[in-house]
Amino acid sequence: LAWPPTGRLLRALSLLTVASLILALCQPLVRLPSRNGTVVVVADRSLSMPSTGLSEQSRWVALLRKGMEAGDQLAVVAFGHDAVVEAPPGSGEFAGFQHDLDTGQSSLASGLEMALSLIPDDGNGRVVVFSDGLWTGANPHAAATTLASRGVGLDFRVQSRPKADDVAIERIAVPATVHRKQSFLISAWVRSPAVKQATYQLL
Repeated sequence: LAWPPTGRLLRALSLLTVASLILALCQPLVRLPSRNGTVVVVADRSLSMPSTGLSEQSRWVALLRKGMEAGDQLAVVAFGHDAVVEAPPGSGEFAGFQHDLDTGQSSLASGLEMALSLIPDDGNGRVVVFSDGLWTGANPHAAATTLASRGVGLDFRVQSRPKADDVAIERIAVPATVHRKQSFLISAWVRSPAVKQATYQLL
């Protein structure tokens, strides 16, 4: 390498120095993809859920919030027959489940659709479902497919009742219409893991 630089090398060094000064004056910024995003908890509050599972949900929400980083947001959706937003996306404390839901059904699909609506189209997101996996109404597969197409991750924590010695009513059949004072028949199918006597009350 010649020193002092020859004419051609000197011109190259001069151009490089000027270009560096111009870039420094412009203060260029490189935007890296953000890892921050929105986590939406979807909590099953239906009658099929075990009582311990329902109480655990608030504890898990608190643990998720504790693990959040600056810029992250946490939202909570509860579902029974319908889905409701218990906590919109934010970084504040979760006040607990406040809505009085119709718990006779379990619309998981509605819960997933509500969760997706809370995640910005141009943002990162993840959905965490707490449920026993039993659902009614629309098949949740379509909603899960939509989440995947948006690049939204889906996690599932099973909270189910113990299966041992579980007696359950599988189906009840009643006439579609009856006239006033007309007698009619109600049929029920009950499943039991063992032969036993059972007492029931019809209201």
